[in-house]
Amino acid sequence: MERETTVSQLAALVAKDGHRWHGAEIDLGELRDIDDLADAMRLAARGDEPVFVFVEEDDEWFAVVRIDGGEEPRVFVSDVRMLAVSDIAERFFADLVVDTAETETDDAVAGARMRADAQPGGDTGILADFGISAKQLVAMCRREGQVPADVITEIADQLGCVDEIEVYR
Repeated sequence: MERETTVSQLAALVAKDGHRWHGAEIDLGELRDIDDLADAMRLAARGDEPVFVFVEEDDEWFAVVRIDGGEEPRVFVSDVRMLAVSDIAERFFADLVVDTAETETDDAVAGARMRADAQPGGDTGILADFGISAKQLVAMCRREGQVPADVITEIADQLGCVDEIEVYR
């Protein structure tokens, strides 16, 4: 399968420091793989506080990468089919995202029209301690009419770091 050329991309890092977030843009072109990305995230970490990187490409898919202290990265990808067509998705996330999410939707989002074609995968519980359950995260990705930027904004708003991410759009 032929790889697509990147049209637009976001790679924004946010690091929690107590009650505040600090943001930075990440140049994925300067990094070889998830290990390099994890190293960059660890450098931005404030103790054991969480660090997130939000990656979005071509309004097609997004990924959330999380590190807490010295732990290994956790990854969620909004559509695992992109691992086969995106150089970025394959290079950074193919080894960490193994299965798709088979999660029922919460009652709060069950009434929304859902896209059947999205295949979220990876660590669906990556945001649970910030109030976004695995079911809600999967439902956000499958919600009809939403693009990855919408979902990232919704997640960032829940985390309290929307301004730190939006500055890099």
